[in-house]
Amino acid sequence: MIVSVWFVACTASYGQYSVERLFGEFADTKGVERVRFRNGLMKLAGCMGKNMRGVKTIEVLSFSNCEPALKNRLEQAVGSLKDKDYETLLRSNEENKRIRVLVKMNGEEIRELVLLITGSSQALIRIGGKIRPRDAKHLVKACQ
Repeated sequence: MIVSVWFVACTASYGQYSVERLFGEFADTKGVERVRFRNGLMKLAGCMGKNMRGVKTIEVLSFSNCEPALKNRLEQAVGSLKDKDYETLLRSNEENKRIRVLVKMNGEEIRELVLLITGSSQALIRIGGKIRPRDAKHLVKACQ
């Protein structure tokens, strides 16, 4: 009985993705373009505007040059994403673009903001730091 319950639990969670698994699986995949900025590099590049206060890292995975099979795999992975550490802040379904914004909170601060963009253009964007909730909408708008 215990073995049966364990097997069902493992099988049910196998197909689910966490944010870490999603980024980890696709970051080094052939055809995926990956860009990471850390605090020091962002300061050198002059990216730290007023709305970027508190941002320490930005990671972008772009799927624009990928094969259709990989894009389909991304769509399925994003569709099965379930991560208890993140809350959905926004869902947007436009004509050819779907955007899902997730946040990981620590008290009143956003520790991580994740944008999952699928449809005609596809990207995974992760912004980390100590972000004030009032700055989050500016970051989301800048990433679209």
